[in-house]
Amino acid sequence: MTKLFALADQLSGEDIRSIRKKLYLTQKDFAELVNVSIKTVEIDTLNKFRESL
Repeated sequence: MTKLFALADQLSGEDIRSIRKKLYLTQKDFAELVNVSIKTVEIDTLNKFRESL
């Protein structure tokens, strides 16, 4: 049986920020929730910001 999840394989920085804001989470809290380093969340968010320039 294949398990299906509600999230895509990859999320953009904008997706991460949107999810964090809806859940009222800081970057640190979100990183802990999804079990990644805060640097990973910061880099994803920063990359999205750079793309928008």
